[in-house]
Amino acid sequence: MSKSIKLKNNTYWDSTGIVHNKKILSEIIDVNKYKLTITADKTAGEEIEIPCKYKVGADVLDVYLNGERLIKSSDDVGTDGHYCEIGSNGSISNKIKSTSDWNLESNDTLEIVVRGAWS
Repeated sequence: MSKSIKLKNNTYWDSTGIVHNKKILSEIIDVNKYKLTITADKTAGEEIEIPCKYKVGADVLDVYLNGERLIKSSDDVGTDGHYCEIGSNGSISNKIKSTSDWNLESNDTLEIVVRGAWS
């Protein structure tokens, strides 16, 4: 979803045509937040279906567990993070996977922030 930015001279910029730090501006300012309450324990390494879609590998997803930000891992073991994105780079997904070193328990809350609109 693009946004129009009104300038002082009453002209408009469309956020889909502006790039900042190699990112399309509409991806930066279109921020969507979602909440997922875990209803049953999930084992370490299990896939988790989240209530939104995102673009894999595009750095548009932030995940928080009970208020603490999780770090995206480069591997399933969790060498440098807590979760992995599911899918090939550039694909659209609605799943993440916990790394093999942590699990989710019933009543845990995942808060998901997605920059951009993906379908």
